[in-house]
Amino acid sequence: MRHRETADWHSRILPLTILWLSGVYLRLTILVIPPLAPNIMAELSLNQTQVGLLTTIPVLMLSLAALPGAFLIAALGARR
Repeated sequence: MRHRETADWHSRILPLTILWLSGVYLRLTILVIPPLAPNIMAELSLNQTQVGLLTTIPVLMLSLAALPGAFLIAALGARR
């Protein structure tokens, strides 16, 4: 009985851990750019608008992927 409880706990915590780690990974691009913006601007000869796009593009891609993902989950079901 103890082994089954441990396996059940692992099967629940693993997806949550993967989800949390992917969230941290996706936020790194947003959190790293602002402190490095002066260096990026100087090295790549970018203006402020172009550097601003570096933080906007990941957020835009996440929002664009959220809609098809929601429709896919609604069509297939969350448990499939």
